[in-house]
Amino acid sequence: MTSNVVFVSYYTPNYEPYVNKLRASLVKFGLEHDLVLIKDQGGWQKNVRYKPVFIRAMLLKHTEAQAIVWIDADGLVLQHPQLFSQIRKDVAFYFLEWSKKAKYEMLSGTVYLRNNARVLTMMDRWIEALAVASPNLQKPEQQVLQALFTKWGVVDPDYGIKQATISAELPPSRKVHVSLEMLPHTYCQIRNWTRMSNQSIVIEHGQASRQWRYDGKKSPRAVQREHRVKGREARQRRLDIAARLQKRKEKRNPRLRASRYRRRNQR
Repeated sequence: MTSNVVFVSYYTPNYEPYVNKLRASLVKFGLEHDLVLIKDQGGWQKNVRYKPVFIRAMLLKHTEAQAIVWIDADGLVLQHPQLFSQIRKDVAFYFLEWSKKAKYEMLSGTVYLRNNARVLTMMDRWIEALAVASPNLQKPEQQVLQALFTKWGVVDPDYGIKQATISAELPPSRKVHVSLEMLPHTYCQIRNWTRMSNQSIVIEHGQASRQWRYDGKKSPRAVQREHRVKGREARQRRLDIAARLQKRKEKRNPRLRASRYRRRNQR
């Protein structure tokens, strides 16, 4: 059993279909949870920046809980998460290795947080730093926290992706002595990311943010992909039209058809 752990998340109205699935998966495994509908904060960027504020409120609300586990609204629990009853560190995240030569990226789709004073102090620093962080960050809540971890020496500097730049922009803050455990990828698996068997995944995440990150508009990459697809379709249509016209000509003039067959045989 995952004892004395509360699973939390918040969602805006457009995420309700995803949350209904998350709630059903938590109920299936008998996991205590608190999923809260919130008012849209003013777009995707502001909504995700609300994450540490909400998590801190949940820590104070569920004082009886040993820990809380944050799961993004588009997540699903596929197996009973036994690991959360065994973690003894203050916080636990999954770090994604993009390639052997690349740095690691800390993901905040699944987050374990022990309910103690050190973690509450960490939440305060996270909220303060996020409030002044650049509006151009693509994943502000996790990039800022990883920069703080790097600054405090919680993670090795080599683990960061451009964390030095982000850290330099953050206001001075006293070091918070939190201990970190790294979650296995099965606890923060991105859907369709690898050819893993579903039997090994514990918590899976969709990519709903790709749809809503640009506040209802299509991302630049999505627009580029759409243009490429339309270009291929247009070329194929032109080829199909040319083939149909050629067949009509050959039907009207048998000599053309015979000539084509002779050329084909000569090859």
